Amino acid sequence: MGSTNRITGLNSGLDTESLVTSLVSSYQKKVDNLKGNQKRMEWKQEAWKPVNSAFTKFYNGPLDTMSMKSSFMKKTTTSSNKSAVSITTKDGAMNATQKMKVTKIASSAFTTGGKIEGATSGSKSLADLGATKDPETGKYTLTINTGKMATDSEGNSTGSIAEATKKSVTLTFEDNATINDVIKAIKGATIEGSDTRLNANFDEAQGRIYISAAATGDASNFSFAAGGVADALKLNEGKYNEGTDAEIWLNDVKYNDADGTFDINGLQITANEVTEQEFSITTKTDTSGIYDMVKDLLKQYNEMIKTLDTAYYADSSAKYKMLTDDEKYAMGEKEVEDWEKKIKDGLLSKDSRLGEVSSALKAMMQGEIEVTLGDGTKQMMTLSTFGINTGSYLTTAKDERGVLHIDGDSDDIVTKNNEDKLQAMINSDPDAVADFFSKLAQNLRKGMFDQMKGTEYSSSFTIYEDKLMAQQYSSYNSKILDATERLNKKEDAYYAKFTRMEKAMAKVNSVQQNLSGYFG
Repeated sequence: MGSTNRITGLNSGLDTESLVTSLVSSYQKKVDNLKGNQKRMEWKQEAWKPVNSAFTKFYNGPLDTMSMKSSFMKKTTTSSNKSAVSITTKDGAMNATQKMKVTKIASSAFTTGGKIEGATSGSKSLADLGATKDPETGKYTLTINTGKMATDSEGNSTGSIAEATKKSVTLTFEDNATINDVIKAIKGATIEGSDTRLNANFDEAQGRIYISAAATGDASNFSFAAGGVADALKLNEGKYNEGTDAEIWLNDVKYNDADGTFDINGLQITANEVTEQEFSITTKTDTSGIYDMVKDLLKQYNEMIKTLDTAYYADSSAKYKMLTDDEKYAMGEKEVEDWEKKIKDGLLSKDSRLGEVSSALKAMMQGEIEVTLGDGTKQMMTLSTFGINTGSYLTTAKDERGVLHIDGDSDDIVTKNNEDKLQAMINSDPDAVADFFSKLAQNLRKGMFDQMKGTEYSSSFTIYEDKLMAQQYSSYNSKILDATERLNKKEDAYYAKFTRMEKAMAKVNSVQQNLSGYFG
């Protein structure tokens, strides 16, 4: 409001405020309309966000992976002896049935030391256990040898480290050293030129030391040089289990691996159990995986297109005017909420940009694609070739007309009883199916990217003119300010006129009162 000194109709008896409000109603309406339009613009920006999010979610979802044909050609490998091996099938695996056998599994070298008499605690000293010192250094010593076990002419272990791979480290201990000190030193031992690391533990209840290699395989083997600490702690008097490489035979060819996992011709085979008899492993294309990928692609597409079309085909909000503060005050809270919801729900109804995006997506999905069949010939195909179509135009709701259905899909009540052409095509020519849908994904990815390119009016990865709308929203601030100033000035002008009238009538009334005094 302005700063004019406003005098109400005390002398005239007029309802000045109502009169002024009526006189400036056109100016007030201008302010209300501008505020309403700005609020509507704000709501429209909010309405676009979930639509844009649905679009980008689909773009960032399955399209990248599915645009590669290899993604469809998933393969699985099964074994007739499931406990013997675990198999992971990679992209390069060949469809084939192969024979194999597991003759060794990977194991770690392990020593169970002899019982140390009188050792009931790890704090027992080496001196008390009768350990002898090295005459040259005058200290207690323990030499650890690591390396692959030597074998005889028949490939059997001789029980000793092969000189060609033998590596050693000598640990030294002071006079007050204990069993615990030895255990700590063994676990921390680093042997130059060897990858062998040892785990060690002293079991006080058993009076024995247990030592194992951290890794598996032939190279995990170790031994202790006789004498000194080794003799006092009975490290060479217990039981030693040799570390071995895993060994398998695949199609009569032998393979060895230290950790028991073999990468052979696209298969990652882990040996779990030695077998006496040969068994088979079979690799084939996972047709169920192809079907699931197509179904997932269509499911996510349907979710997106339904979001876009629901907004596009909503009842228009044009017939619902924005409420002024006075109108809200006159209505109940629930009435206001329902009224505004009708506006918000229909803000994108028949929006030209939204319609353009939706139509572009549908055109991409319905287009023809040249496919290479399994026999090398080429053929033009569409989604309909695979029994994938939209519902009947006449019986399907407007916001459902873009949704795609797979004939024979048991989860689709609309088409589950139809012939399953997709599954039949996968069974007969999975390469053709993979070719079609990878190209479809490529087309969608490119087309959707083009729809999201940043422009002067829109940000990157945005399908609506968010920049322009933000500018338009801001421009209302100055328009509202100008309109409000005009309203205030007009109000001030009318109040000034009524004030002058009231003052004039006050003088007339005063004169009349004075005259009546003369003739009273």
